Amino acid sequence: MVRSLVLIAAIVAGLVLLVPRPQRVEQPPVDVASAATAATRILGFEVSVPRDVPATWVPTSAGVLDSSEGVRAWAISYRTPSGYAGLRQAANPNPGWEAVMVAEGEPGSSLVISGTDWLHRDRPEKGTTNLVHRAPGLTTITSSLGSVDDAARLAAALDTAAIDASAAVSE
Repeated sequence: MVRSLVLIAAIVAGLVLLVPRPQRVEQPPVDVASAATAATRILGFEVSVPRDVPATWVPTSAGVLDSSEGVRAWAISYRTPSGYAGLRQAANPNPGWEAVMVAEGEPGSSLVISGTDWLHRDRPEKGTTNLVHRAPGLTTITSSLGSVDDAARLAAALDTAAIDASAAVSE
């Protein structure tokens, strides 16, 4: 009986060692343009879609998210070489929504990216960096893990004139 148990354990161990396993599961990229069209219809304002993001950035999700703060928002997430970059955009959000989206990050310096003011809010102990652009009636947040580089690159890929125009329409 002990021999049978050892033999079965050896066979199972051999199979486990011989069968290849993927390091991670790859998902097909998300169709951001289609998701943006649907989100615009649902949210009632023209959502922002980044243009010219690096080819190494893979969109992993895009759509409308409902938050625990009662705010519906447009959201896109990208897998980047440095980890993650994301966009959240909501019309007339409450202060609690922004606080949650920026992981309670403290307001920092103001940055000008492509002629638009963005407020830098980060949470170093959580490894998150966020940039916030507040237009009348519309708040846009870009986020990344680690440095501000990916969040700034995503902010630069947005048409902020269109964001501001969309904000004026959604008021």
